[in-house]
Amino acid sequence: MSPDGRGIAAGTTGRTVQLWRLPGGAAGGSGGDGSGIAALAGARALPELTGWDAYVNDVAFDDLGRLAAAGSDERVRVYDPAGRVLTELPASQVATGVRFTDSDLVTYSVDGLVRLWPLGRLGAAPESNSISQTASSQDRTSGVLGVTAAEMHHTVVDTTGPVPRETGRVIPGDDTRFSGSGAMSPDGRVVYAGLADGGVQVFTAPYGPATRPVASLPVTSGVVVANPLSPDGRTLAVYSDTSPDLGLVDVTDPTRPALRVTVPLPDPCVVAEFSSDSRQLVVPTLGPETVILDTADPDRPVVAHRLTTGIGASPSAGHAHHSPLLATSGGDKTVRLWDVSDASAPAELASFAAPPGEIYWTAFSADDDLLLLTSSTGQVTVIDVADPSDPRPWAVLGSTTDPLLYQGRSASPAGGLLAVGAEGAMWMWQLDPDRVVSDACAGGVQLTGEEWERHFPDTEPFDLCS
Repeated sequence: MSPDGRGIAAGTTGRTVQLWRLPGGAAGGSGGDGSGIAALAGARALPELTGWDAYVNDVAFDDLGRLAAAGSDERVRVYDPAGRVLTELPASQVATGVRFTDSDLVTYSVDGLVRLWPLGRLGAAPESNSISQTASSQDRTSGVLGVTAAEMHHTVVDTTGPVPRETGRVIPGDDTRFSGSGAMSPDGRVVYAGLADGGVQVFTAPYGPATRPVASLPVTSGVVVANPLSPDGRTLAVYSDTSPDLGLVDVTDPTRPALRVTVPLPDPCVVAEFSSDSRQLVVPTLGPETVILDTADPDRPVVAHRLTTGIGASPSAGHAHHSPLLATSGGDKTVRLWDVSDASAPAELASFAAPPGEIYWTAFSADDDLLLLTSSTGQVTVIDVADPSDPRPWAVLGSTTDPLLYQGRSASPAGGLLAVGAEGAMWMWQLDPDRVVSDACAGGVQLTGEEWERHFPDTEPFDLCS
């Protein structure tokens, strides 16, 4: 019930939120015997709120009349008093509860995760929601951002300049919804978007303000959590976190995608990545194993090896760009570096303890000298792996304003720029110290205290520009 006692909301198993308006004041505040029965009898039904893909498990009002609802489709929506969607927030799994506090919206999910969302952001544009994945062309001069938002679009950006510049948007076809996953062809002229119903959609350049799909293909069951593209541009790997089947899709002709084969896995997965030559696909599963598939013939993939990485944490893995180097992180809370020049017999080169929190993404810098680990602590840990047998800490990129970091990716041709999707933003870091100093001192004067704190947090100021 709303704080003024006049509004009632109920989540339903019919994939809607039902609303009623009571006459007069608070339901039990006046008239009759004070029980509110007369007011309830006069309740007027309002238009129901639709667009949900599963049960609506919980609803809550705040003092301003905003309504939050949590659904089994792993979404939380916030509506204004007129029933318009203010924002849509992602849940890590089935959303089981929502509550307003004085400063935050509190959301609960079935995996036990509780998250706080600042109330000041609830009326923001859809771009303030989760950027769960990024993708780029082979030369990293353009990229596509997967945005989980009410408008459900992916943004195509040019990353050649100092600040990413939007060049277009792709939007899902009728009666479909993006899942937040995306991939881009090596030449940057094709975008592949995963769908909430287990399919993929294809978009081709030129990208306008509302580019529509040129093709669609159903692939798996459940929500597509990722759909990485092989570097040769011929094969998509499509999978959900609820199905143990991984689909390999032929996109040699992007306008005519076709399922090559379905690969049964021992457990579902949330991430997979092709090697730079497209001949291997590493698949860290939600079980104890990381599977290496030989995809030299993508129509007939075979399991080359199974690595035991443990259960109990978000698994991840990433291939180097220019060498047979593989990094894995799993439930044993250990990051390992492997030589996979022979995929059937990986050789462990080194290992080290994983950073705190869940490791969501493992990736190499463009020159392969750095290993990038994004985590649930809101930090990016950077490891020097120029000598893979002797990995050394290189940097910890300061915590963002949000607790979860998703996919990290080199975002510039030179490799010094790192883009990371987060809750509410795409964070970009310049990893080249010389470039940082050059940019910071370009004005010819020392940095102010505010500038120093913004660019070099937790570091004592010194004469940087002399």
